[in-house]
Amino acid sequence: GQGYFDSITMFVAFILAARYVELLARQDAQGGAEALAKQLPATCERVPNYPESQMVEIVPVINCNPGEVLRVPPGDVVPADGILIECESALDESLLTGESKPIDKKIGDRVYAGTHNILNPMLMRIDAVGQSTRIAGIASLLDQALQAKPLMVSLAEKWAGYFVGFLLIAAFLSSAIWWYVDPSRAWTVLVSVLVASCPCALSLAVPTAMAAAQGAVTKLGLLIVRGHVLEGLVKATDLVLDKTGTLTMGQPELKEVLIARAEFSRADVLSIAAAMEAGQKHPLALSLLRAAETENCPLKNLPEPVTNQLGKGLSSGVYRLGSAVWVGAQQIEQEGQYGQVHLADDKGLIASFLFLDTPRAGLEKLLAAAKSRKITVHLVSGDDPTTVSWWAHHVGIDRFKGACSPEDKYHYIERLQKEGHFVWAIGDGINDAPLLAKADVSIAVGAGAPLVSAGADAILTASSLAPLAKSLLLADKTQMIIKENLIWALVYNLLAIPVAMMGWVNPWIAGIGMSLSSLAVTLNAWRLRKA
Repeated sequence: GQGYFDSITMFVAFILAARYVELLARQDAQGGAEALAKQLPATCERVPNYPESQMVEIVPVINCNPGEVLRVPPGDVVPADGILIECESALDESLLTGESKPIDKKIGDRVYAGTHNILNPMLMRIDAVGQSTRIAGIASLLDQALQAKPLMVSLAEKWAGYFVGFLLIAAFLSSAIWWYVDPSRAWTVLVSVLVASCPCALSLAVPTAMAAAQGAVTKLGLLIVRGHVLEGLVKATDLVLDKTGTLTMGQPELKEVLIARAEFSRADVLSIAAAMEAGQKHPLALSLLRAAETENCPLKNLPEPVTNQLGKGLSSGVYRLGSAVWVGAQQIEQEGQYGQVHLADDKGLIASFLFLDTPRAGLEKLLAAAKSRKITVHLVSGDDPTTVSWWAHHVGIDRFKGACSPEDKYHYIERLQKEGHFVWAIGDGINDAPLLAKADVSIAVGAGAPLVSAGADAILTASSLAPLAKSLLLADKTQMIIKENLIWALVYNLLAIPVAMMGWVNPWIAGIGMSLSSLAVTLNAWRLRKA
């Protein structure tokens, strides 16, 4: 009967498979810095003879040095950190700050590698390149946090080695005793003990439950990257949320149009505003264009080409569109504002457009589920403190902090952990990567950037946060199933091993018992797929 040793070989196979999966996960996590490098340009436009000449040469970014001058055309990614020295522009810094509104940049302002120039060609003087840039520092924080994250070893894996040692001792001890009592049965008893005992059930207790649970949450829209997520959700004491793109959709919507003059209708002002914003990439411009399209408002023929005045707005003949100061109007009080745009002509204000970000679907369910479990919810965002405060009170979050850089978010999590809290974090942008990597359990919203995926333990592919609320309940059920499986494996072995040692069962009966024990564990875990 060498076939009776299948339980031992299966046990070894399961252990090796688990080690291999763990190795793949570790290699995937450590690839974050390499993935980030793909976000930055390989070449750039250097101005070697500035200020005598602004002729450019195309060179690899790695060949650039601090003090040199670069030209960054509109639409390009800034290749290095530096100071803006010519041509004011606007940059999309969402990569670093999570703030989706473009930031106006004037002469002397700092610009960072990885941000997008969206308005005018600009000249910058390098002061940091390559590994010295701010975004490289963020990647370093990510790698540091990933390396420091403890490996959560399941109860089954922890005790499986001890169990095998105990099993071998019990098998050979019983065989030795039977050698003196009845040598003809010594070998049969040895094989029966080895086969009847079920290390397979013990080693399957956790993996089968986790596999079934992962299948269930995947159907909900949550893709688990690292296996400790569900266990971590059970332990979580604090939930840290980003705002833009996580708590909210990060897409401003036109909420209200205030018409100041009766001779203009809603369709009129939308037609004028959308015509002036045509071709612009600003989020508010895109929102105006969507609103005009939705309401079937054709773009008005403008008297002159549109001129963009940095930090103010747009102009075309008698029309002006932009800030209140630019059009000569008063700023409107707007709680939780994402922004407002005003339209005027040479006679005065025509209309005001108010925008507001929209909460992500399922937010109420997630917050209710967290609070029912006494999980403290925090809102940490790169947005301005006033907006963050309004949103926190609007959705019922007591703890919040605004104007947070990626480094601030990292240290916020670190401080909570030092106070003994088990932190669950949810974010969506590269600016959240250090936060996600530092948290005990982290979830990235949406497909995300490669760096975010590398730092997150799970990825929410659904557009709603509701699956996370359901995942909390599923995590509880998974823990219960795991405990049931472990108890069953323990009770079975406590009964089967003594019976086999006494010589009361033949090897083939022991084999059936071992198989049924493994089957019971698997079927019990399978219940999670219907959760």
